[in-house]
Amino acid sequence: EWRVILTYKLSFYFGLSHFFSGVVAEEAKKRGQAVCFYQAAVDRLAEAWKSAEKISSDRTAMFKDVHQFSSDVLN
Repeated sequence: EWRVILTYKLSFYFGLSHFFSGVVAEEAKKRGQAVCFYQAAVDRLAEAWKSAEKISSDRTAMFKDVHQFSSDVLN
């Protein structure tokens, strides 16, 4: 189960890094590049949640709140 949690965290943090790369690109007025980074962030977050669904149900609640907040921010 620790591998699944590690996969979740890795995908989640990659999603955050894509999001902030998009913010930097947007500030540099590179709109197309920013959109690509934002889409990559959303895709990574969806990938992270697929990993989180494999975690036992008693531990999933912890990840669900974080995922919901992050999804709201990214979308």
